[in-house]
Amino acid sequence: MLVIPFAKIQDIPDVPEELKLIDLNSYNWQGFDSLFRNFWSIELAECFLLTRKTLSQSQLPGLNLTRKNLVLDLLATGVVANVWEDELVGVKKLNKYFTWYDHECSRYSGLSQLLSDYIAQEKRNNKALNLPLRVSSPRLFTQINMWFEEGWLLEKPKRTQVRDLLADKGLILHEGHWVKK
Repeated sequence: MLVIPFAKIQDIPDVPEELKLIDLNSYNWQGFDSLFRNFWSIELAECFLLTRKTLSQSQLPGLNLTRKNLVLDLLATGVVANVWEDELVGVKKLNKYFTWYDHECSRYSGLSQLLSDYIAQEKRNNKALNLPLRVSSPRLFTQINMWFEEGWLLEKPKRTQVRDLLADKGLILHEGHWVKK
């Protein structure tokens, strides 16, 4: 499964207006219909329906009812098309995707990862100078503004969000620097 995070083209800065209108007729769609018909024979379609029915009546470990309903067709297709050896392998892959998805959608996950990387770099810099970890607050907020301006963050975080994330990482603000508690 290929996951591609995206944003509305209207929300992406510096895109010329003429590119913001996507015309589906400007793509060559020839050949897709024959590929579809060649793949989905009557036998394969019947196998898909039977597999889907069996899966819908089965307990699928790790998938709650909502997620099960969401991925049922995908799972049945993957099993029938031999993408996965069986439904358990497919469920394992789908659970791995949902774990990633939950992390990506968790509270400030993008900012959290950027802060972790920044703090790790500061820790290495300070260690090289035999200093304890001290992260300059003004420099950190300048870096956060750069991440936002460069598109690494979709929205500019509030100072309270940054403070909460740094507290989760064991840091407190002391005299203009973030230091270990």
